[in-house]
Amino acid sequence: PKQWEYINCHSKIKTFTACNQGGKTSTACFEEASHSTGIYHKDWRGVRYKKPVDIWIVGETSDRVRDTLQEKLFGPIGQFGTGIIPKDCIDFDSMIMRPGTPGAIQRARIKHTPTGGWSSIQFFSFDQGREKFQGSTIDRVLLDEEPPEGIYGECKMRVGVKDGYIVFTFTPLSGMTPMMNAILNDDHIVKFSIAMENFTAVYRDWE
Repeated sequence: PKQWEYINCHSKIKTFTACNQGGKTSTACFEEASHSTGIYHKDWRGVRYKKPVDIWIVGETSDRVRDTLQEKLFGPIGQFGTGIIPKDCIDFDSMIMRPGTPGAIQRARIKHTPTGGWSSIQFFSFDQGREKFQGSTIDRVLLDEEPPEGIYGECKMRVGVKDGYIVFTFTPLSGMTPMMNAILNDDHIVKFSIAMENFTAVYRDWE
């Protein structure tokens, strides 16, 4: 029930800031898998898409992205199709692997079941640098862990044309960084707390 309140929020930017093992990444990956496939749970009250979507999934390093985000969505290396995204929705023939990181997916097409069209999921990492985030137009970004400000700025630009959505999930291990300070103190931020040990979810409306 606690995670559902987060998923069902319609804000353009939402930040899931919680303790380790609080379900942040699993919850966010479940949401992005639902959007990419168009398969929504019966209890879904959040944002819905009636067409295929383009999604970026972003983490700290290529290894961490592969071993956490990718594994939750697609399953472990050698067992793709055993994650949250159903196997029959994955276009294995067109899948692009990331050079230099064994077993890491760079881009995958996902069948949007209601329309028969194709969504795309593309994986990035902060260590690629801001320039790798330039030029595209996308619907959604999931930033797992607190991003560098330059990369966050590029992500806002990428979703701007489509009036898209940005999701953060992180544990604030670095303390009161400039970004964390903005999340907590900006007058435009609406804070929504859920009764869970060391857990706070913060939702921010798009400016």
